[in-house]
Amino acid sequence: MIDLHTHIIPQVDDGSKSLEMSIKMLELEVQNGVEQVMFTPHFMYDSNSEEKKEKIKAQYHLLISNCPELPLKTYLGAEIMYNENLYQRIENGNEVFTLANSKYLLVEFPFHSPHYRIVDKLYMMVTKGYKVILAHPERYLYLTMDDINEIKSCGILVQINTSSLLKDFGKEIYKRAITMMQNGFVDFVASDCHDLSIRKPNLKQVQKLLKKYHISNKIDL
Repeated sequence: MIDLHTHIIPQVDDGSKSLEMSIKMLELEVQNGVEQVMFTPHFMYDSNSEEKKEKIKAQYHLLISNCPELPLKTYLGAEIMYNENLYQRIENGNEVFTLANSKYLLVEFPFHSPHYRIVDKLYMMVTKGYKVILAHPERYLYLTMDDINEIKSCGILVQINTSSLLKDFGKEIYKRAITMMQNGFVDFVASDCHDLSIRKPNLKQVQKLLKKYHISNKIDL
């Protein structure tokens, strides 16, 4: 089982605040039955993106080199905030920050309603050969279930958060997440962990739902 969406790399975003916290988060992943962890710090293509990418890589190697031996496979990726710079890079055939140097691309969108249709932007990425994973759409309240169905029909994969299923974001988002699972819209459930308190590695807490809706949380990298 993989935790596909995490913020464990220390001091690169609003996730882990220290190397010690990151190591404890990885130990907690093991306790939750996770076998693979994808590191996905927040990332956006702008004037500082190359500098940010180098910092992420450096902190990733710092963590791996200082982490005690654990029964975990770890991979480097990013949770990329959609903007027109990302769109143009992909449309022009330029390299983007994928999951473990694969064709999988984890993309998030603003929590307020954008002026464009998400499905159109995502579908372009699919036509360019990417296996696009949409991060936590249950939290995008401007998307209807019909919208999500259209997104799925275009070949886009969907990841929802454990926090949504545990009602940490409120009843409305919980109901949306459950409805998405009932309709077969969910491909992955991830912790989207940021710390060791409220947003911690916690996939074990939703194991019954994963089994009920036949979500394996496995990925072919």
